[in-house]
Amino acid sequence: MTYTYSFSVGGAVRASLLAFGLSAAAVASAFAQDTRTITDMDGRSVEVPAKIERIATVGPVPVLNSFVFAVGEGDKIVNGIPGAGASGYWANKILSPHLLEAPQLQTSNGSEPDIEALLTLKPDIAFTSSKQVAEAVERAGIPVVMLKLTTGDEIRDSVGVTGEALGREDEAAAYQQYFQDVEDRVTKVAATIPADAQPTVLYLNLQPLRRPNLIMDWMLNLVGANSVTKDVTVGQFQFNVEQVQAWDPEMIIGMRPDDREGLTTQEQFSGLQAVKNGKIGIVPTGIQTWGNTTTEQPLALLWVAKYVHPEAFADIDLVAETRDFYAKYFRIEVSEEDVRKILLMD
Repeated sequence: MTYTYSFSVGGAVRASLLAFGLSAAAVASAFAQDTRTITDMDGRSVEVPAKIERIATVGPVPVLNSFVFAVGEGDKIVNGIPGAGASGYWANKILSPHLLEAPQLQTSNGSEPDIEALLTLKPDIAFTSSKQVAEAVERAGIPVVMLKLTTGDEIRDSVGVTGEALGREDEAAAYQQYFQDVEDRVTKVAATIPADAQPTVLYLNLQPLRRPNLIMDWMLNLVGANSVTKDVTVGQFQFNVEQVQAWDPEMIIGMRPDDREGLTTQEQFSGLQAVKNGKIGIVPTGIQTWGNTTTEQPLALLWVAKYVHPEAFADIDLVAETRDFYAKYFRIEVSEEDVRKILLMD
């Protein structure tokens, strides 16, 4: 199939020229003065427009959106949250209402994108974390940047790549420094917590019963806690009720608000230490769930630290920290009332 369309200088114009038969080298030469070349997180050289007004995120959309928001360009995202995410769970209505109404390119997060629908949005650049998706988008003539999302270091580095791609290097550097500062603050206090005061913790999602993401284990280790799944290296790790009972964690962190109700009302969980002692926390959700990978990870790390060791981290003001973070990095002013909603404090 041949795609042709034209608008501002960028990936779409390239697609149009390629479709008319010009070689890739000729197209590259014609736009040399209007582009920059960056290296993405997969080591690919990507030629991106010097001026970017329209951004698409393809794959795990809420996570990818958070990288664009972290360098202050969230208002340029042109595609919406796929599938059930449009209800607002993944894209908090307080932070990104325009994403709830924007056109969707996928039936669900991580599903195969509709390339024709993507082309109609005329993005200047796209971001993804999937090599297969990157190849498909690139074939359509749109510059596509790959990010990596698994570890804290990859999140920091991917923000740097996003900033470079969007001409927001200073903003990306400021974010990276803040991330490091938060990590240093947390580990300094955690180093003073004796081993016998470090609780066992399980991060879970009840439906289906699983550990949703590796990043929580990384955070629990930093704050001075023992994740019961720390030796499991796969990302989404499913287990059964008998395994939860065998772990018998002292604390549980749920991914979704209804996880608490399920844990406290289902007889099979009633004997757990965490349930009997009321040690069940629900991780907040902003642009993305803080228990999974997101550029809100510094806030997530502070939340986990304060939840696990409230006395040791008593000086952390989560409301103030969250408001400051969104204002400085996402360029979004959020009221104290709305932040309390995000933090599930009310």
